[in-house]
Amino acid sequence: MANGNNPVNQDLKQLHGLLVKTNEDLSKKLGTITDPAAARAVVTEMREVVHRIDLVQSLLFKAASQGISGAVARVQAANADLASSIEDITNLTRFVTTASNFLTLVDDAIDLAKTL
Repeated sequence: MANGNNPVNQDLKQLHGLLVKTNEDLSKKLGTITDPAAARAVVTEMREVVHRIDLVQSLLFKAASQGISGAVARVQAANADLASSIEDITNLTRFVTTASNFLTLVDDAIDLAKTL
């Protein structure tokens, strides 16, 4: 903006970046998968991540809030588990569970942002 103010909520911007990176990581991993069941699981989770990317994009201009900061911090913590399960995609149950846990925390952050 011309006045130097940044109206974008930095916590949501951070969440958006985390989701985009997660989707990129899943896309890269998909290119290495030969097991059809694993490929389907990754594609399903990619769709879920893209849906959250769209939601967060629509909320980026929400006011800053301590609640969002805390929710994004919980997402970041869950992201480490998800990144590990993406690396070892052979354990599909763990991958789907960690992806679901990650997305649940993302949903919590999105729901909180919607109420501001």
